[in-house]
Amino acid sequence: MKIDKAKLQVRNNEIWDRLDEIENLAKRENRSFTDEEKQEYDSLVRESAKNTEMLKSEAVGAELSKIREAADKSANLREYLQGVRQKREDNVLTLAAKSPADGSSITESGAVNLYIHDVLDTQLEGLGLPQGVSLLTGVTSDEVWPVNVNDAEMEEVGEIQPVNEQSINFDNVKAVSRRVSLAIGVSNKAIDYAAFDLFGFIQFKIRKAFAIYLAKKVYSHAAWNGNKGPFSLVTAKTLDLSTDPFKKILMAVADIARLGFEGTPVFTIDKVTEAELKATLKTAGVPGYIIENGLLAGYPYTTSGHINKTLSGNKYEDDGRYIGIGFWDWMSIQQHGDVRLTIDATSAQVAKSNKTVVVFSTEISMTELSSKINGNDSGKPQAFELYKISNDSLSDI
Repeated sequence: MKIDKAKLQVRNNEIWDRLDEIENLAKRENRSFTDEEKQEYDSLVRESAKNTEMLKSEAVGAELSKIREAADKSANLREYLQGVRQKREDNVLTLAAKSPADGSSITESGAVNLYIHDVLDTQLEGLGLPQGVSLLTGVTSDEVWPVNVNDAEMEEVGEIQPVNEQSINFDNVKAVSRRVSLAIGVSNKAIDYAAFDLFGFIQFKIRKAFAIYLAKKVYSHAAWNGNKGPFSLVTAKTLDLSTDPFKKILMAVADIARLGFEGTPVFTIDKVTEAELKATLKTAGVPGYIIENGLLAGYPYTTSGHINKTLSGNKYEDDGRYIGIGFWDWMSIQQHGDVRLTIDATSAQVAKSNKTVVVFSTEISMTELSSKINGNDSGKPQAFELYKISNDSLSDI
């Protein structure tokens, strides 16, 4: 019987989601798995391993090579983690080769050849970044963007009249990197089960956590102490969409474009606002909706509930409903230096939970680039705007 490979791959992703939920719940409650959770976890690990073997049996050519490569990485990572548990290996390693070699690189250990672009994929549903935002990995030195603060102007002068000398002033924008880390608990059952895609599972957890981190930072208007996105740097304006919503949305874009920003702006809204704008006519009595054919007022958009979020004390919560507009070429996100994994398999807390904790660490910078150009002295971004929707519902339009 021929298997449905797409369904098996989807099922494995569902399994990894559930494994992640079980581990995170135990972590939040600072406890080991219950008997029921152990049984479910073990059953899911076995099912995922069986699915992977079935996929392998049906694969040919490049697809089979890719599966075998993942299996090799899982085997190498499994061997390394088991070595740490038995205290045969150093518990700190990097994900890139070191020069000169110092023994701490994962490529030297032979454990797994994992590159930074393997783990910084943010393409998870609902968390994707807007087109135009750059994500540069492997930055090894300080990044500085020179900024031309003012322009020179042409003058009409007489035949022998001297031309006034004009100064061109320069400033700069500098990236500030900050340590980013997450701890990933993995059941020893998953590590020991030979056919389980351990590499894929850990990579999945890192990618998922990193995507959530980026979405929170990039989209929310929370006043984070460290890295923060452009919407946290602007002062939100009020947008009343109870009348002429299409015109007002276009004028909001024009307010940024008139400052000289060209290219394609991207809107960010939540799912409720998306649904309402899909049902809102551009002009009363005339066919055509504000969102149609995958575009909002003719421009691309993303959806994220994080656009509504702010910090109230220590709580990360909704603060109404917002529309964000950004020319995302003016936002740079960079990963700096080494990526390290620290493995804890022997501490008392970890040992009693029958799991191994993998701690992922690197440095990330988020730099907004439009704040200083054109003689701007407000210190605020000019290529981004945030609007709070003043009316409770667009459906009454």
